[in-house]
Amino acid sequence: MKSIIVALALVLTGQSWAQAKTILISDMDDTIKVSHVLDKTEMTKNARRTDNLFAGMNSLYRILSAENPDLEVYYVSNAPPWLMRKKHTAFLQNNKFPMAEGSLKMRQDVTDNEFKVKMISSIIDKENPTTVIMVGDNGEHDTELYSQIEKKYSKASKIRFLSYIHMVYHTQDSEDAGKPLEPKQKGFATSWDLLLQLRQEGFVSADSTQLFLNAFAQTLANEPNNLKLGSLIFPAWVNCRDYKWTAQDQDLAASAEAIAVKAKIQERCSHDEIED
Repeated sequence: MKSIIVALALVLTGQSWAQAKTILISDMDDTIKVSHVLDKTEMTKNARRTDNLFAGMNSLYRILSAENPDLEVYYVSNAPPWLMRKKHTAFLQNNKFPMAEGSLKMRQDVTDNEFKVKMISSIIDKENPTTVIMVGDNGEHDTELYSQIEKKYSKASKIRFLSYIHMVYHTQDSEDAGKPLEPKQKGFATSWDLLLQLRQEGFVSADSTQLFLNAFAQTLANEPNNLKLGSLIFPAWVNCRDYKWTAQDQDLAASAEAIAVKAKIQERCSHDEIED
């Protein structure tokens, strides 16, 4: 996916880390990083890697950061720092995710099941944002935790919450069962349809949308179906059968690239994981 970063180099310039009006809270494993957390053997193998990127997520976050100067990004992970800080930091830096000092938050106490709720709450209280974008996955607890956060602030504040969940596990899978979406949450299968949903909310420009599509379409067309490692849009183990396309893309109806990409995403999410 290096072509996306190269293609967007002229667009993605400058970052502002002043007090944020919009904050992006992102999970790491199975959200932006290919981890396969519900398979402990695969998760252990993937933990050591820093090239296992869900392709395009880095470029999307760079677009958001560059085009929204009041946006600040935080990465909140349940992984303990003594085990994963160096690897998570290397992953973010090597893949050119937007980062500032202190933007990676990790769980010191592995028995603290409320870490994410407490950490995200402390970030919101500190930043006092008008909009909170939360990006996670349906593998473990992001759906419930993000819903809990939104409910916590819904009555006492006017913060707008946008929650997007990476649908990498099927809720009816007999082995790796994913979590269903909570009310108001929207699922995404790839960085492309997540970009479209954020475009609907005014966070992504038309120019960046087209540049991203050009590179993403090429990467998707060339990606083999049976790979599990490396920078991938769809690792073979992904089972996104619960995913439904909800992004508004009517303005792209005349784009052959957009039509082909949408069709391939929908086809891939119409069946189970790819067998070896």
